[in-house]
Amino acid sequence: MPLSGIYDLSIRIFPDGFSFVASEGGKVLICSTERGLGRSDVISLLRQEMQRLQIQATDFRKNKLIVHAPVSTLVPDALYRPSDAQTWLRFFQTDIKEYNVVHEDKLLPFGCVNVYALSGGMSGFVRSCSGFEVRHCLSHLLLESVLPFRQQEQSAVFLYAGPSMIDVAVLECGQLVLANSFRYTANSDVLYHLLNLYERFHLPPERTKCYLSSLENGQEMKGLLEQYIDVKTI
Repeated sequence: MPLSGIYDLSIRIFPDGFSFVASEGGKVLICSTERGLGRSDVISLLRQEMQRLQIQATDFRKNKLIVHAPVSTLVPDALYRPSDAQTWLRFFQTDIKEYNVVHEDKLLPFGCVNVYALSGGMSGFVRSCSGFEVRHCLSHLLLESVLPFRQQEQSAVFLYAGPSMIDVAVLECGQLVLANSFRYTANSDVLYHLLNLYERFHLPPERTKCYLSSLENGQEMKGLLEQYIDVKTI
């Protein structure tokens, strides 16, 4: 039976798997994940699953392909030239041998470009997904979660928790002061990173809201975090 409808579809590709989320008006209708795959199996199995479900971008009101790539950096518009993309990545990321195809997301509301690198196989798959809006996971966090809050005066922290990496952004008086990704193995690692950020930017944990989104382990992670900071799930 084909997966289609008037709702929104987002496909996330992780280093060890993928997920399908279909939603309508912010309410999740379908959520399916596949984890624990070898890196070489992710793309082939995802392609098979899309064929099985007969997924076509035109079947949905909105559709996104969100890529979790560990090699990325934000570059100010004024400093960025596409010909320098590899240089920027090597400046901030020393080991990009495996991820050798450069992509970019232009984040106009934030005045910067998110430059990221994918493996050849992943890049080929992404380019073959005609009709899908392709974004790096950090770009998605900024445009979907952070951007609506830029008019508020209060500082806020935004967190997306994936299976093995978190994306974090910090707003101060409507200005983006940090956007980065971190690897983690346990929820306590996420708490450690967040408390360091709160201390670094002098944010009172009890009065600075952290907006959390997560496909997996969200309630367990929230239960730990809210013992120390003000957390709201989005």
